[in-house]
Amino acid sequence: MAVLSPTYLPEFRQEEDEALDWVAENLQPNAVRLFLRKWAVFVAIERRPALARRLRELERDVARSDDPEEIRTAGTEIARLRAEAHREIAGE
Repeated sequence: MAVLSPTYLPEFRQEEDEALDWVAENLQPNAVRLFLRKWAVFVAIERRPALARRLRELERDVARSDDPEEIRTAGTEIARLRAEAHREIAGE
């Protein structure tokens, strides 16, 4: 994370600490699995600059828009990009 996207390092570290605390308190490893999956998807996207830029554009569009159709269209593309990253980390 420090090399790929240093601006996200504080968020990464905070979520890592929270996941590890959850496991220690609840003796359930799912929090760590979810943490790792979330950040693996992030890395799969960020290591492809054009894809990362497109995702950020779409997220900005959703945040700025009041048009339900525009939001739905952008949301569909966001879901497609994230699904592509999920498939990549799953080795599909």
